[in-house]
This record gives sequence, structure tokens and C-alpha cells, in this order.
Amino acid sequence: MGDLLFKVPASLVEQNQIWETSYITGIDGIPWQCHHSVSGDQFSIGREIDESGKVTLALPTDSHGTVALSTTSLRIVPQAYDLLIELARGTVDRVRTQTAEWQRIGLRLPEEYFPKAEAC
Repeated sequence: MGDLLFKVPASLVEQNQIWETSYITGIDGIPWQCHHSVSGDQFSIGREIDESGKVTLALPTDSHGTVALSTTSLRIVPQAYDLLIELARGTVDRVRTQTAEWQRIGLRLPEEYFPKAEAC
């Protein structure tokens, strides 16, 4: 059984609630019971199976309270992922997926949306 490893910014290491409430979802979106730990600047999270999954964390912000952010689906690899980069990738992926869904059902988005979305 392998764990997903992340390099964590120093400003987040001591915020235990982030790590204690984190979880992994599979392709079906169902959360799994996970084990997790923080050691130095590394966060480790895993579950009973060795499959890729999305990691979701509840991150506190100054302007919006606590927000849930997720990565894209990540494979278990020996090297650590950069946590903030993977959360950004997951956010961009969700924006693109939501945009495609809106367009598929016929919602017309303003033209100024597309240059901003493509910049992501």
C-alpha cells in the first residue's frame, strides 16, 4: 500500500486541522477512510488500495473562510508532489470541466470569460 506524498509550504505545516480532515476520493468521487501524517515539510496520505485518487483539503483563507480544494487524480509515485501546484491544477481542471458542462447544456458564456479561462 503506497501513500501520496506532498511537499508542504512552511506556513501550513503546523495547521493540523488541514491534515486531519483531508481525504482521498476515487474515480467515483466517494471519499475513502485515509491515514495521514506530517513530518517536516512533507504530508503523507494513503488508503488501503494502491490506486490513483484526488486529495481534498479544507484550507483556511483570510478572505473566504475555509475552502475545500482538490487535486486532480494523482498516481502513487515515490517522489513528493508540490501541494500548492497540485491544488492549482485541480482547481483549473474543475473550472474547465464546469465550463464544458455549461456549454454542453447550452449556457452561453460572455466572450471576456474565455481569455481569462485560457490564461489558467
